[in-house]
Amino acid sequence: MSILFITCSRLGDAILSTGVLETARRALPEAPVVVACGPIAAPLFEDWPHLEQIIEIHRKPFSAHWALLWRQTIARRWDWVIDIRGSALSYLLRAQKRLVWRSSSSPIHHVEKLGQVLGFSEPPLPTLHVSSVRRERLQNLLPPHRPVIAVAPVASWRGKEWPQENFIALIQRLTSSQGLFPEGLVAVFAAPSERDRVKPLLEALPQDRVLDFVGKLDLLDIFTLLQSCAFFIGNDSGLMHMAAASGVPTLGLFGPSPAIHYAPYSPKASYVRTPEDDKTLMRRFRATHDHDLMRSLSIEKVQESVWDLWQRVQEDRP
Repeated sequence: MSILFITCSRLGDAILSTGVLETARRALPEAPVVVACGPIAAPLFEDWPHLEQIIEIHRKPFSAHWALLWRQTIARRWDWVIDIRGSALSYLLRAQKRLVWRSSSSPIHHVEKLGQVLGFSEPPLPTLHVSSVRRERLQNLLPPHRPVIAVAPVASWRGKEWPQENFIALIQRLTSSQGLFPEGLVAVFAAPSERDRVKPLLEALPQDRVLDFVGKLDLLDIFTLLQSCAFFIGNDSGLMHMAAASGVPTLGLFGPSPAIHYAPYSPKASYVRTPEDDKTLMRRFRATHDHDLMRSLSIEKVQESVWDLWQRVQEDRP
């Protein structure tokens, strides 16, 4: 038995697709797994059970990367071939079962669309795996007796970023003596190249309250720490989808991207968006090239959404 899983290059899309691979793993629990994806998403699968190989897909001119992947996979007979990219390659491989993405205009969340297109009875909830070795290595990075608010204040595009000063004001409110997390610490997550963009936030908060993880952890390390956090707040990004998959209460901040398709997908997740819808904001951007598209989302509205999600999560506890 063997599973070939071909998934997306973008981090967020790859995370949203992981529930499909988890469905296959449960159907074939002992099957070796080969994952083919872009280099950014590849680290997501390093601890996957029975992982045999990760094949990184590096885009080449004239779609030559697909020919290369075909040469790497054609000699084998696969039990399941799962292709989230919807490529022709999947039909050129020997497989007992094929699940191939095809475009759909359904006005539903991308996870639900995956389930609908691939014929699942339920939406394939995003899932990641981490090893016991990784958990043990990271177990002392977060203090055990103080709540930690995880914050991801950047995104792949500036237009999707809530202003840094708004993040600062929100965190100050949430961690004040009258706030939701009066003893809370703040863990800041971002890529190494994004440090300059989060510098105002890191410098504005009391240093004894900040856990600076910017550029210091790999993706599954971040996922492991998120599982131990009390709350997550972030822009529409791969880290937001990772937080939702981790099970931490996750609030996504939306503006020029369609929340109906890409809101964080989890029973413990919610989102809040700008008064303007995504189409209005994108028309403004095309007309003005102004990246400041999230400013109309008020601090008060986000704070209210944090409280609402926290209350809902507490009420849902057994």
